[in-house]
Amino acid sequence: MRILIDNSGYQMKNLGDIAMLQVALSRLREFFPPSELHVLTTSPDRLLRYCPDVIPVPADVAIEGRSLWIQAWNVFGGLHKLLPRAFIPRLQLLENSLRTTHRRLVAPWIYRRLTARGVNTDKMSQYLALVDSADCVVATGGGYLTDVFESHAARVLSLLGLAQHAGLPTFLFGQGLGPLQSPLLLGLCRQVFPELTVLGLREGKASLPLALSLGAASDRVAVTGDDAIELARSRVPQSLGNNIGVNLRVASYSQVGEDLLGRVRDVLHRVRAKHEVQLVPIPISHHVEDSDIATLEFLVGPGDENIASLDTPEKVILNVGKCRIVVTGSYHAGVFGLSQGIPVVGLAKSPYYQDKFAGLANQFKGGCQVVAMHEQNFPELLESAMEEAWQAAPVTRDMLLAQAEAQVQASRQAWEKLKQTMVGR
Repeated sequence: MRILIDNSGYQMKNLGDIAMLQVALSRLREFFPPSELHVLTTSPDRLLRYCPDVIPVPADVAIEGRSLWIQAWNVFGGLHKLLPRAFIPRLQLLENSLRTTHRRLVAPWIYRRLTARGVNTDKMSQYLALVDSADCVVATGGGYLTDVFESHAARVLSLLGLAQHAGLPTFLFGQGLGPLQSPLLLGLCRQVFPELTVLGLREGKASLPLALSLGAASDRVAVTGDDAIELARSRVPQSLGNNIGVNLRVASYSQVGEDLLGRVRDVLHRVRAKHEVQLVPIPISHHVEDSDIATLEFLVGPGDENIASLDTPEKVILNVGKCRIVVTGSYHAGVFGLSQGIPVVGLAKSPYYQDKFAGLANQFKGGCQVVAMHEQNFPELLESAMEEAWQAAPVTRDMLLAQAEAQVQASRQAWEKLKQTMVGR
């Protein structure tokens, strides 16, 4: 069996993305031991470091080949220049629909247009052949079906749509949906969601109603929690830790800038000193543009630990296990904490992170407080939430572990539907 796998982190530099992919691959290997697992990536070496025994689909095919196929206006050409701006999103969706539903009709035209401009179409041909050779397409977990990651979301949805119209089963697991207002993405979701074989959602507060409103079939949708829960849940220490885990995401999509760092740092060190404990770094992103490493070096201060060396999900999960509470502006630092029975204080400013942490709090009831970073009295709110979590930690541990286990089982049940579908073909 040949399975084509799309994912949320082609560069393999986000440990949350990697953890979700690792769990997905372990389940596919469990279901279909002799299968070929083809994973889209821009970093084959890093992929094989974290996920051995897969077949990397290199960037020139995974990214460049697909980009040529879905390139805007490669069907209609300059027609959009003659139309009012309000019609352009509709024309984009029509073009995408033609590429997926009438591929045999429009493909020769696309090849002709690209060739006339001197574009080498070999990689595009390899991409289309890759889809045709697959037995199914799986998109693993992430929070990429949202406006702030429009380009990536459009790529994944276009692949799923292409596979669906080639008659392949398609599976979308571990998804956090929204916020979504992009006409392009809304249109693509409406085309793809009704045809999904399984849609697994990592939270039901925002994602479930949005998925149903976009045409997902209710009998094929499941709220499963994050797939990475299984990885962290399997590494729970025997007893509750006694430190404070720390993460903060400074990025355009979090709307957290350096102006907030000093305020967060002051609170962290005040609470640390009060309880005479350590601040433990929990880096998730190792991307240059939104790296957690420099941020954590500032927040935590000098220590014996080389933060950059915390470069695998396992290392970070073990660090989380040393903690009594976790304070984080990154979603997966929260997932790793709650999955080990550790209460979390989520720091949110952008609508994207407000949705993510509200959904996480709904999945781990009583274990995740969300502090709004745009409030004037934000430092006071943060300190109060940390103290409340600190006191509650011994009481809530078993409850959180039980909720984590329930989500692991829900996730596995959704993945079992993939197995049943493929065995029955």
